[in-house]
Amino acid sequence: LLGRPVTLVINNAGVGLGGPIGEVSLEDWHWCMNVNLWGVIHGCHYFAPQLRDLGYGGIINVASAAAFGSAPEMAAYNVTKAGVLALSETLSSELTGTGVKITALCPTVVPTNIVENGRLPERRRDFARSAMTRYALTNADQVARQTLSALDRGELYMLPQIDGRLAWRLKRLTPRLYARAIGEAYRMLAD
Repeated sequence: LLGRPVTLVINNAGVGLGGPIGEVSLEDWHWCMNVNLWGVIHGCHYFAPQLRDLGYGGIINVASAAAFGSAPEMAAYNVTKAGVLALSETLSSELTGTGVKITALCPTVVPTNIVENGRLPERRRDFARSAMTRYALTNADQVARQTLSALDRGELYMLPQIDGRLAWRLKRLTPRLYARAIGEAYRMLAD
């Protein structure tokens, strides 16, 4: 890149995939895994060694609150984002002391084109579209600014919205209650 080293990598690979387990085709699972997880793996595989050798820089991996949220009918998406979160945690451990910072971005709902680029059952697509605006507590520009600041501070986890931070804590404090609550909330919203 014009003779300058890359010092910031943002792995923002994401497509939506929804549907009940057993109904989502394995072909769609592979598609989702290839984009959401393998896209990030490729970016980290190529750039992390370069940044380590340089001795400074940062990687932002866009995961999702789905990485820990475990929402129903989103198994493939949840799995890929959990993989991105685990990869980010591993990189953070591996690169400790090298001058390279890692941040895993785990937003909840942010208005983007993920629904349009995803594969969702038609009955869920309209709901997902409206949720992008109805339930969004922030926008992409705000999330980007917050995430760059988190990377500068050396924060591994960036959960930009209060609902994501609450879900993160609740799941860790009372996992059984969290699983029941997320299932019930999903059923209420789905009707």
